Amino acid sequence: MNEKYYTYLWLREDGTPYYVGKGSGNRAFVRRSHRFPPPPRDRILIQEFPDELSTFAAEVFLIEFYGREDLGKGRLLNLTDGGENPPKSKPGKIVSQQRREKSSAALKAIGHHPPSRKGIPHTEETKEKIRAFQKQYKKSAEHIRKVADAQRGKRRTQNVR
Repeated sequence: MNEKYYTYLWLREDGTPYYVGKGSGNRAFVRRSHRFPPPPRDRILIQEFPDELSTFAAEVFLIEFYGREDLGKGRLLNLTDGGENPPKSKPGKIVSQQRREKSSAALKAIGHHPPSRKGIPHTEETKEKIRAFQKQYKKSAEHIRKVADAQRGKRRTQNVR
C-alpha cells in the first residue's frame, strides 16, 4: 500500500499562510501533535507529492519562501525550517547514525544544539518567548482551578547541580 504524502498550508482568513506542514492521511485536518488547532477545511491547501523525500523538500522550500515569524523573516508560526520531525503519531521511526550526525553538525554550525538531557534550565530569552506565547491564550478561572486540583499533592522536584 503506497501512502500519499503532501504538504499543507493553513491559511488565515485573509488568505495568507500561517503554518506549513508535511503529512499523510488526515494530518492536515486534525489538532493531534500541532500546537494549535487547524483552520476550517476551506482554508487548508494541499499539494501531493510522489514520495516522502520530495514532500520534505517542498516543506523546506515553502517555509523558506514564506518565512518564519520567530526569526523575523515572515509570518509563519513554524518553529523549525522543516524537512524533519516525523509526526508523533508515527513513533519508532529509525533515524540513521549518518542522519543524526548531519543534523547535529547543522545545529552546531548555527550555534544551537538542544540539550540532550532533561533538567537544564531555559535561558531568560527562551523564558520570555514562552511567556509571550502563553499570554496569547486566556485561561478561565475554572480551567486554572482544574489544573491546580490536578497538580495538588504531586511532589515537585528541584534540579540540583
